[in-house]
Amino acid sequence: MKKTFLVASLLFALTACGGGSSAPEQTTSLTDQLSQSGSESPGATETPTTVEKPLSCDEPFDENQMAFDFLKTNYLWPEALPSTFNKEDYTSISQVMDAVKAPEDNFSVAFSQEQFEKVFVQQEELSTGITFSINKIQNQIRVASVRKGSPAYQAGIKRGMRFKLVNGISEAGLLAYMADKRPGQILIPDSFVRTSAEMLSYNMELYELDGDIASFTNIPLQSISIEPVYDSRVVNVATASGQKKVGYLAVSDFNQLLTEQMPAVFAELSTHQVQELILDLRYNGGGYVSTSAQMASHIGGSKVENQIYQQLVGNNHTREYDKTFYFPTLNETLSIQRVIVLSSNATCSASEGVINGLKPYMDVVLIGDKTCGKPYGMVPEPICDTVLFALNFQGLNADGEGGFANGIMPNCYANPHDFAGDWTSSTDALFQSAVDYIRDGTCNTVSSASNDEPYLFHQPPVNLFD
Repeated sequence: MKKTFLVASLLFALTACGGGSSAPEQTTSLTDQLSQSGSESPGATETPTTVEKPLSCDEPFDENQMAFDFLKTNYLWPEALPSTFNKEDYTSISQVMDAVKAPEDNFSVAFSQEQFEKVFVQQEELSTGITFSINKIQNQIRVASVRKGSPAYQAGIKRGMRFKLVNGISEAGLLAYMADKRPGQILIPDSFVRTSAEMLSYNMELYELDGDIASFTNIPLQSISIEPVYDSRVVNVATASGQKKVGYLAVSDFNQLLTEQMPAVFAELSTHQVQELILDLRYNGGGYVSTSAQMASHIGGSKVENQIYQQLVGNNHTREYDKTFYFPTLNETLSIQRVIVLSSNATCSASEGVINGLKPYMDVVLIGDKTCGKPYGMVPEPICDTVLFALNFQGLNADGEGGFANGIMPNCYANPHDFAGDWTSSTDALFQSAVDYIRDGTCNTVSSASNDEPYLFHQPPVNLFD
């Protein structure tokens, strides 16, 4: 969007300025210029000059060529692009990106302008507010998270509740349908939902945390705010040296709303003088580098102030994306010696940036499963009615470390999706593993990878990319 506005401003400036003269500048059309050149111009012949027509959003397939031309200069792996390209072989920029991207690129994507405005500008998503997780060992589906302010939140649905029925379909039926599905796909077929006058809605029966069955009717699928803070609180942990005040913070996205909310969240934790912090990023798919740098600064405090947080490095052909992010100076910071981060294979991008960015300055203990493996980022590029998110750069910490394309391995393993209660419940294996580590250093170093991932109910998950 910034590039679009900049171009518009420059065009206006060039049109409005007269080069110091009050007289209007004389201009000629391209046709006039060609006819005026005639045979008197050096090297001119009677053969008509062929002028390549500029690419236009109004011409079929031209946006595909624009996208490919952009990638040749700005893509992180331009050498992986095909040597020949026919714009008419593709029906959309999304299809172009899928066809030409490098084998190691699992993240480049294209949004419509409408989708981009909705998610990145208005910070809204189409959802009931529920994500759910499948425990493949116990064959259970539980509510993994509930977005604050969403229809599900207002109805009283809580993390840890177990599904019994959704629009008449049993938990077993849902499990059978989703057996071969992955996050990012539409998970509930049309036959599973009822259509109201304006939108889809769900009737659910869920097992409450005490085992009773609760009914929730007409939970609508609608646009909701992407509220990033799932939970924030202080818990007491008994250790051999006495009680410890431990801060707990679970966040879903590094978006602009989190930028606005973090000062109050960390001011509250600082007021309680927490001695440890458990940062729950198990469902956090990423976001803006600047927001993650702010989070890391709140955590690191004086140890990281004005130090290098992340160095962005583009390809060998352009230095446009080379940039260094520093830890900003903030007032609401913690005085802790380490941070414990809870992770899963859905912990991605800017979340991994927080882990990697803090490592040169303080002890970062990762508990859970290995992260998703996205040491890269992108800057959105508007092309006609599409916004292309192609990987432009890789991120390195102050020690030059990055490249974790296979994920960041945890220090201690625990199943991120083994839970039967709300946030900080004793039934949450991941949280309890962090508490045990704080209490006496207990750490399971044997992998217990679950291969389970959180699903966003009906609507595929959307990551806010860097």
